[in-house]
Amino acid sequence: MPEPPGATGLGRCAPRFQLLDEEAPAQSVVRSDRRRKLILQEGDLDYELLSPDAKRKLEVWFGRLEPGASSGPEPATHESEEFIFLLQGQLQIEFGAIAHQLGPGDAIQYDGNQPHLISNPGPGRLEFISALTPPTL
Repeated sequence: MPEPPGATGLGRCAPRFQLLDEEAPAQSVVRSDRRRKLILQEGDLDYELLSPDAKRKLEVWFGRLEPGASSGPEPATHESEEFIFLLQGQLQIEFGAIAHQLGPGDAIQYDGNQPHLISNPGPGRLEFISALTPPTL
């Protein structure tokens, strides 16, 4: 039996990209009433997955945080580059002694390996879009 394209004399081996690709559709629509919700053990963040799943190269979330609430009692880390775009409210993000205040239309990008804590200093609800690559949540 002939070897598939990409095999190099190792019998019936698939090319590396085929092992990682689960035949994801070229386009995916996620309806607002069909989003997956993420419930965190600690913290008050409410997340909805905007991307179809977390099996691709990019993960996109819609996040909400009520006034006075935070992402958890301690700073968190994850193995991703993260980008946050504020839709409404005020966001404070702390990286140790460094803190950034962001308002509607502001954005921040950072290495998720840095311990960070997100909070909403108020007065209204915070809503934002977060994109991570690779997916880690």
